[in-house]
Amino acid sequence: MSYVMMAIGDGDGSMVGQVRDATASMMTAAGASSIRAGIVQTGPNTGKGFIDTEWASPDDYFDNRANWLGDPEVVKTFQNAGVTSNQVMMSEVTGVRGTCEGRYGIALLQSATDFSQGAIDRLLDAVEGVMIGKGANGLRATRILTGDNAGLAMGVFFVDSLAGYFSNLQTLLADEKVVAAFTESGVVTHRRSIAQFV
Repeated sequence: MSYVMMAIGDGDGSMVGQVRDATASMMTAAGASSIRAGIVQTGPNTGKGFIDTEWASPDDYFDNRANWLGDPEVVKTFQNAGVTSNQVMMSEVTGVRGTCEGRYGIALLQSATDFSQGAIDRLLDAVEGVMIGKGANGLRATRILTGDNAGLAMGVFFVDSLAGYFSNLQTLLADEKVVAAFTESGVVTHRRSIAQFV
């Protein structure tokens, strides 16, 4: 089991790569296994920068967060960008298919009536057969644990081409195994948003 922490900030989103670079070594030392920076391109948080990190334990993130936020170089980077970290969303990873790397992330905010691991695995397996390697590099599924959307699911497709993803989307939504898995778990997609990684 692992956890994703997504810190979203106000300010100059184009500076988020510098924020990542300033904090990455401290986060890695604290236990982060993956560190990504990006800019939200669509939806309510359009224009905001974010840092997406993965951890074996959320304690490691929160026990050490003050270390990088208080570091003089990090503080300077935040000040130069006019960045204020205004929220951290914590989620639990429920499954990964493919490789979670790409130019873009397409996030789907979803509700479901069945969040059992078996239902999640069957849905991910069905989606993998249609999308992974055919419009998406990978898919990471999570259950959101904090914030306004706590209790909902978020699936993120990692893609190199938005055109490639959307050109295969109708095939995904019409696939018999995918439809059956969606029906079984009662999945409803409420919002789709795009982020660009930097």
